Amino acid sequence: MPDSPITPDIKPQSDKKSFNLSGDTIIGYVLLAIGLLFIFAATYMVYGVLTGGAKPPQVYNVEAPSFQLPTDTGQILELPEGATLAAGLKLTQDSNQSPPGIKLIPDEVFNGSLNIGLYYLAMMFLASSGAKIAGLGVKMIKDIKVQIKEEKLKI
Repeated sequence: MPDSPITPDIKPQSDKKSFNLSGDTIIGYVLLAIGLLFIFAATYMVYGVLTGGAKPPQVYNVEAPSFQLPTDTGQILELPEGATLAAGLKLTQDSNQSPPGIKLIPDEVFNGSLNIGLYYLAMMFLASSGAKIAGLGVKMIKDIKVQIKEEKLKI
């Protein structure tokens, strides 16, 4: 026997996973990028509207609700000379001599609130759609490993 010890041929195992770009993986990365783009775009647009940098689209253009003031005889109410209503209140009078109404909120503010609310809902729908698309992309990127265990049946 030779005096030199026998050394086994050992190759270090690499911990790096092989980067496999299959068709599903590429589509997964594209879907992830599109989903993230939807989320960031919706966030940026809502931020712009809420900070006053942009205006939401004007979908609603309705008259703000007004309330009728009660009168005993149906008289036309008029403000006394020198009297003013509080800021934001407006006395309205229809042409058919109905009792006057009072608006608690100006039309511009009422429509602006409706339009911002609708815009916010639309952008949240866009962001949640982006999250679903990005989730599909992540699922396509992941490697699916299936292990089958064989059971031996005794007959």
